[in-house]
Amino acid sequence: MSDEEAVVPPSDLESDCSECDVGFDVDIPGFDNENDLVLQNRRSDTSSDWDSDDHISLATIRTNIIRQKEPTWLKSNKPDPPSSFDETDCGVPDFIKKLIKPTPFQVFQLFISDQLLDRIVYQTNLYAAQGHITSGKKYTQTDIDEIKVFLGINILMGIKHLPSYRDHWSSEPDLHDYFISNLMSVNRFRWLLGNLHLNDNISMPRNYDKLYKLRPFLSSLEESFQRCLHLHEHVAIDEGMIRFKGRNSLKQYMPKTPI
Repeated sequence: MSDEEAVVPPSDLESDCSECDVGFDVDIPGFDNENDLVLQNRRSDTSSDWDSDDHISLATIRTNIIRQKEPTWLKSNKPDPPSSFDETDCGVPDFIKKLIKPTPFQVFQLFISDQLLDRIVYQTNLYAAQGHITSGKKYTQTDIDEIKVFLGINILMGIKHLPSYRDHWSSEPDLHDYFISNLMSVNRFRWLLGNLHLNDNISMPRNYDKLYKLRPFLSSLEESFQRCLHLHEHVAIDEGMIRFKGRNSLKQYMPKTPI
């Protein structure tokens, strides 16, 4: 090699550092050092972002947010998803189809069971016994056969209308009904009419059902209807008006529906 000296060029790290050193040597009037400059810049940014609502406390803002997100509860039932309908067992069941020339009384027994009649007998005698304790009047207990006759007479009275139920025992030939009068005396019919019961009044709860006295009869009929006819998927329901002159909280005045 020759006697010439080799010169090593400066690295990038040294050049960058030299440039940085030059920048820190610059003096800015009004500031003692770079920390004052950074602090002043932060203050200016904070003052520019100041809003008129910044005086509200964080607790108040949090309360307003919670109030806005408070849930509202509604009284509604979640609908069940519709299930697939099976029409293989719709219509009149087989035990009714197998009846050979059923009599009206056999059809009646399909809906008014002996179990329901036994309940009517028991509750009627119970109500009569409760009245006997109060009044001291003597009475004769009823039985299931007499209740069947009593219900049959009421069905006949619905077919043959007279101004009063007493007219069926009237001595007038144009009013007197020999068939009904031979089944039961008018006094006995009046006693059953005044003592017929389906539920115990003493066991009635304070917040009772308005149909409490008829609820066993209605529940039994509902079970009989569901047993004697299996409904199809699509059912048309209609209503009918019944003339009623008694006093009841369920009674409604409907002037546009005269009966």
